[in-house]
Amino acid sequence: MLEADSVVLATGAYGGHLTEKFGLRLPVQAGKGYHRDLDLGESGAPTLNIACVMAETSVFCTPMGSFTRLAGTMEFSGVNRELRRGRLNQLTAAARGYLKGVGDAPCHSEWCGLRPCTPDGIPFVGPVPGQSGLFVATGHAMLGLTLGPITGKLIEEYVLQGMTPLDAGPLQLTRL
Repeated sequence: MLEADSVVLATGAYGGHLTEKFGLRLPVQAGKGYHRDLDLGESGAPTLNIACVMAETSVFCTPMGSFTRLAGTMEFSGVNRELRRGRLNQLTAAARGYLKGVGDAPCHSEWCGLRPCTPDGIPFVGPVPGQSGLFVATGHAMLGLTLGPITGKLIEEYVLQGMTPLDAGPLQLTRL
């Protein structure tokens, strides 16, 4: 058994299930996003200098050193890691219209990830009501890396300083 003064549940798409054990129902569901990494080179994807978004198709193209990452889509099919070929092919089809050679590029890897989504699109960050020392930070959907630093700062203020950040009202766990 592990003892702690404080615990932060930063568990992504699994957060809703874990908080039920503590009497809190968080409406968080998994939104699956797909990634296809394509090799660069003469018969591969073009080299990109900066990331770009194909807004019409919501596909993101990111240079990753030796390969280009195509990412996008949002699939609500529960907590699972099943790769659907059609979704992966959508990424390549979208990029093919903009980037020469993408359609013929060898695939470096394919994978999917589960984004924690909330009904209102706003993350849940803060203390679990009635549970001293228990905190939640989840529901960032596609903005986890972007919002991670400020979420960490808010949790730090709750846990280490015992403060309730004034601007965290919209993030409260009981808002829905």
